[in-house]
Amino acid sequence: MGALGTLLEKTEQIENALKHFLKAAYLFHQLGSPYEKQALRDIARTVQKLSEERFSKTLEETPDEIKAYLKQITQKQKT
Repeated sequence: MGALGTLLEKTEQIENALKHFLKAAYLFHQLGSPYEKQALRDIARTVQKLSEERFSKTLEETPDEIKAYLKQITQKQKT
């Protein structure tokens, strides 16, 4: 997922790249993989390339379990 996200990012398909990075981070989290941190860095880098509107639209299309995961890690980072 992460590699596909990187390929999509390089071909300027940023929204699709973000979707793959989100899936990769979620899967790595579920597996307890150290690659989760890399996927989170990929997400952060990709989000910076999107307008707020495009980012919001991409999040709307994201599965609920991934949204819950994002909310969980965002709250952890604030504490």
